[in-house]
Amino acid sequence: MADAKTGTDTNPPLCPATYGAGEGHACPLQGTCDYSEGRCSCLPCAPDGGFTGQSSSYWHCRLWTDVPSGCPARSPAFNTGCSVDGLACDYNQCCGGPSLGASVKCTGGRWQLDTLLIGVCSCAIRFCP
Repeated sequence: MADAKTGTDTNPPLCPATYGAGEGHACPLQGTCDYSEGRCSCLPCAPDGGFTGQSSSYWHCRLWTDVPSGCPARSPAFNTGCSVDGLACDYNQCCGGPSLGASVKCTGGRWQLDTLLIGVCSCAIRFCP
């Protein structure tokens, strides 16, 4: 994540130096790396174009702005103010990339955890790039 004081990214040493570096390749670490543009992490996939009972993973990045229209670019803190009652923002996106935070919904003028989106993912395993 970008350091507020210096504006530089502060990540574990194994993280690629820049956002998007290594996209689609073998994972440099099992974890996430945050950059000013977005977050990168490993996603599971089936090796060699087919599922053989073994799993593998690849490095994938997701922009902070990859959220539904009207949602804040960054996942808002719970119980902070919001203005569009009923707006649901899925930051988890379990089938399409690294999680950017919890799924939230604007309820009564406050961001609350969107319990309807918890555990509803059922994703087919992707083929490795």
